[in-house]
Amino acid sequence: MSGARWLRRGLLVGLFAVMAVAVVQRNPVWRDDLTLWTDVLNKAPGNQAAYVNVGGGHQARGDLHAAAEVYQRALERFPNNGILHNNLGVMYRSRGDLDRATKAFQAAIRTTPGFAMPYFNLGLILQGAGYRREAIIAYERFLELAPGQQGTVPHIRKARERLSALRGEHEPVSAGVPGVN
Repeated sequence: MSGARWLRRGLLVGLFAVMAVAVVQRNPVWRDDLTLWTDVLNKAPGNQAAYVNVGGGHQARGDLHAAAEVYQRALERFPNNGILHNNLGVMYRSRGDLDRATKAFQAAIRTTPGFAMPYFNLGLILQGAGYRREAIIAYERFLELAPGQQGTVPHIRKARERLSALRGEHEPVSAGVPGVN
């Protein structure tokens, strides 16, 4: 075998070894979505999707306080991001702070009027507070915007059921905690 062939093989083996070491070093970062997106956020603090996903990772783990902090920090940088406002509102609603949740959903609607989810979430609060007409308007707007938007499919049926109940077409939805039914 010629010297050039040995050199090429040696370079390939060396390159493979370097790549294998790099993969092993990255494994802790790739452990789960939260560690991956936290790494992205640390390296690219201007990445809005990283904030959304880090907050969502904390939310999925049940750490609502950490999720709310991430969304608040993100909104300082990106005040016109409706997804961040909506997600912060979900955190507030989950903690029972309906006034802050309402303001966050209204901010999401104001900054991103074509985004469906804040209308659904606001409808939950309005319905729970007894604002029937306003809840109907919110659910109807959600249903107008929802088709084709990511994350809306499981909520479309719920919005239709809630609208039917508010219009008196079926048994009324219980007046429990907004978003629980």
